[in-house]
Parts: sequence; C-alpha cells; structure tokens
Amino acid sequence: MSNHTYNQKMNLILFNDKGEVVFSSPGRGIRPIFECIKFIKDFSEKYILYDKIVGLASAMLIVWSKKIISVESKVMSKKAKELLEKNNILVKSGVYIDKVMNQDGTDICPMEKLAIKKNDPFTFYNELSHIF
Repeated sequence: MSNHTYNQKMNLILFNDKGEVVFSSPGRGIRPIFECIKFIKDFSEKYILYDKIVGLASAMLIVWSKKIISVESKVMSKKAKELLEKNNILVKSGVYIDKVMNQDGTDICPMEKLAIKKNDPFTFYNELSHIF
C-alpha cells in the first residue's frame, strides 16, 4: 500500500485487493471509520485501509469488520497495534504512541476512553451504532 499516492485531503482511504479506492473520507475522528465499516459490511472482499490516525477505537471497528487485512497510518497507538496484530491484521505506522488525545490535547480522546471501557470490538460497535 505504501506505493499508493495518498490524496492529501483524505484522512481515510480504503482499497480493495486490486488497489482500487472503494471508500474515502476527509472527515476526522471515529465517524469516517465507522461509516467505512458500515459501507463494506455486506461485501465479501478483503480490504486495505489507510487512516491518518489509528487508535484503539478504530482498531476495534477494524477487528469487528473482519474484512480489513492490513492497516497503514501516520500515527497509531500501541494498544491499536497490539489488538490488530492479535487478530492477524498487518500494521504499519510512521509513529507509535501511548494514547490518542482529544482535539485540543487536554485529555484522552473520548472514543478511546469508550473503547477501553467496552474492551470488546463487538460491544464497542454496538455502542457506536446507537450514537451514529
């Protein structure tokens, strides 16, 4: 996937196994990955995901989908890396961090807190499906 030229305006890009872009979003936060997962849930293909920042919350959705086989990011939390690798998903990131912070940098991201509290991809997805 590193050979692809990323559109600088997109924070999330999903590729099929042929390298074609099948979903992209300029959005921030957890919503783009949640919408992406909903978009692919009825397809049988396997996908490769580029997301600018991947935290535990995103990793839980990726695991829940059972369709994404590889994830690349600029920044990934160590907990996300651990969960993805535990579920046999290839990972590559420019930087691994301890935690994903909220937008103003004053606390842990609220979705990360929820992901830690739920501690299960299926429970976490169900919780988000009531929010989005």
